[in-house]
Parts: sequence; structure tokens; C-alpha cells
Amino acid sequence: MRAGKKDLLDVATTTKAEVDNLLAAAALFALGHLLTPAPWRLAVFFPALLFAWLLLTSFVRRPAGQKALWGAGFALFAVACFHLQVVDIVYTPMSEVLMVDLAHAQTPSAAAGAFRESVSRLATILFPAAAGAWLLGSTVVPLLFTSTYLAAVPLFLLATVEIPLWVLPVDALLRAEGETRFLLWFSAVRIVVAAVLVLGGIHFFGLAGAIGGSIATEAFSRVCLLTRGCRHLGLGVRAAFDPGGLVRIAVSAAIAAAAAWPLRLFLHRMPMVLASVAVYGAAYVLCCSLFKPRRPAPASVDVSAGRTASAAAA
Repeated sequence: MRAGKKDLLDVATTTKAEVDNLLAAAALFALGHLLTPAPWRLAVFFPALLFAWLLLTSFVRRPAGQKALWGAGFALFAVACFHLQVVDIVYTPMSEVLMVDLAHAQTPSAAAGAFRESVSRLATILFPAAAGAWLLGSTVVPLLFTSTYLAAVPLFLLATVEIPLWVLPVDALLRAEGETRFLLWFSAVRIVVAAVLVLGGIHFFGLAGAIGGSIATEAFSRVCLLTRGCRHLGLGVRAAFDPGGLVRIAVSAAIAAAAAWPLRLFLHRMPMVLASVAVYGAAYVLCCSLFKPRRPAPASVDVSAGRTASAAAA
């Protein structure tokens, strides 16, 4: 237990020189993006850099005792949100594939079809991933990070709420349509909204409020970008994706999670995780196959009746 507390306190040993080195590395990162053919990435990078600089400089000026508390809280926050980085591994390549598909789309209807298909593919992965995180989070977090971080489990479950929002690759849609200037200005608005919601959430609800503010900011951003993107698709917001298909995927993930949940009554730790993953995966695939809409069979032609009628006419 002492070792665990020491790990938390080690986060608070950041010095002014380390902050300067971090900012210098970030500046080089920004310069590299300016030299690449994708400068639109800076629309996201600069607001994030500004937010990080405010946090780090505020941290350096704190007394040593407050640094320890701040460092422990930051450690819990980092553990609670670590799985969101894994989600980005899935989201980024699929959004880039969507950009290629949109570039080859000849008509708005073809672009709308590509967007719907991308949403369905992301939902097929991210909806069950979110349900699996809610199912196994209370076991996986202490298993990976020891019982020192048990306080991060509720934050982990709360942060998972953000995962289903990522099924809408609206940023890729706007990039493919050349809306880089809009993305730049909207990023400025987004950083203001995030600052208000996150800082307000911290003030009233602590770390849970910070995560809730981040989720609210992400939801606000997705809705605004989707509304803007639908203009290029020539569709309403509701027609930009298949609600029935998303509901089928979500229900399949929920049923699979319910089927795997009783295993925790008999197994513990790693055996429970492995068995739950196996049962969850099998149940999810089965539910998806059962709920998959059936295509109507083609109309059959009665060949014998046709021949009889032809003979009678002759």
C-alpha cells in the first residue's frame, strides 16, 4: 500500500524544467504538422496545447502539499480514461478510409451511403466495446493497475459513456468536404465550451464532473459537426445514419453483457475476465446474426403454369 501511495505522489514531482521541455517538444510537433500536407490537424492540436499549458503552469505554481493531491487526482483521471486511447486506434483508420470513400463518391447519395456504412462499421465495434468496458471495468482496472486505483473504477465507467459518441465520424466528413476553415473556428468555440464545462464540473463534482464536462463537450461537438456535414450529404440529421441498425447493435451488446455477467458469481480476476470475453463474444455474434434484417426472397415464377397457359392459347 505504501508503494502504491508513493506511485501517486511521484506524479507530483514535475519541475519547471520538465514543463519547459514538454512545451518545447509540443512546439516541434506543431512545426512538423505545418510542414506536412495535413495542416488541418493543428485545428485540434493548438487548443489542446493551450489547455495543457494552462494546466501545467498552474500545477508548477502550487505548493508542495497541493501538488501531491493534484498529482494523485491526475493519476486517477489518467487511469480512468486510458481505454479511450485504445478506441482512437479503431476510430482514426476507419475515419481515414471514409475520407477516401467520400473523395471517390460521384454524387451526394453515394457520399451519404459511404457515411452510413462507416457509422455502422464503427458501431459494430464501439458499441460492444463500451458494453464490455462496463461489464469488466470493475475487474480490469485493479487487475492492471493494482488495488491502489480502485477509486478510478467509477470514473472509468463514467468515461466509457463517451465511446458510443465516436460512431459518428463527422470530422472526417468535413475534412473530405474541405471544411478546414470551419473546423479551425469551431475548435476555438469548442475549447471555450470545454473550459466552461470541465472547470465547472471540477468545481461542483470533482473528477467525475471533469469527465462529465468532457463527455458533454464531445456530444455538443458531434451534434454541431453532424449538422454541418449533413448539408453536404443533402440529408436531414436523422437520415444520416440508420437508427434501426444502431439500436440492433446496441441491444445485441446489452444482451451479450447480460449473458456474461453471471460468471462473476463463480469466477474471479483473470479467469473471470477470460470466460466473460468468450461468452460475451459468442453471445454478441449470435444476437447480431439473429437480429440481422432478412432480405425478401425474389418473386418465384411458376414455369409449369406458364407453359400450360401458352399451350392452351396455341
